[in-house]
Amino acid sequence: MFLACALVPLLPVSSVLLNHKAPQIWQLLTSSFAHPSLESVMQCVFFTYVFGRVVERNHGVWATWVVYIACGATAAALAWWLIPAKAGLLTSAAPAAAWGLFLVGVGIPRLAKKPLEVACLAPFAFAATAGRYSHASTALMTDGTPVGHLVHVVGAGLAAALASCVINVVEGILEAQERKRLEAKRAAEAASQEEAMSRMISMASEAAAKLGKKLG
Repeated sequence: MFLACALVPLLPVSSVLLNHKAPQIWQLLTSSFAHPSLESVMQCVFFTYVFGRVVERNHGVWATWVVYIACGATAAALAWWLIPAKAGLLTSAAPAAAWGLFLVGVGIPRLAKKPLEVACLAPFAFAATAGRYSHASTALMTDGTPVGHLVHVVGAGLAAALASCVINVVEGILEAQERKRLEAKRAAEAASQEEAMSRMISMASEAAAKLGKKLG
């Protein structure tokens, strides 16, 4: 997205970041993939990859995309609602989306089992994703407009919690279906073995009866 804005003169970055002066509905999606500078891309993409790989390993590639887009879009929507148009900001939801990946991949699953680990990792992850851009929110300029990198992380957190619940429910349903399928398969195999055993016993009985008749 950054390269497209840099190479295509008719596609200014203000059209893909969330423009609070003139917001568009598609910017809720594009702001999750847009960055105002190459430095922003390089700083955010690493942590997006790291936390995204955790989600992908635990839940699959489709869950990774759903979590990233849901967290970014929700954060952008909340920022659209809370930040007034007169602020004249352009906001990128990419840091908040990366923060959402951390919550779904690491924070929420380990909160009950390893709260101390989450307490140690959460500040680092926040500073590495959304927090590191807050000090530069008014320092960077794009098309003469200050860029607010820190999109409302509460939105990303809410979306991450909802996504985690949905993923757990879906995985629970799939596991229950798989368990039923395996139980049905085992029952069918047991019935088949029992039928084969009954057939063998019946054949042995018939053979014994025939042998008895011949001997008699």
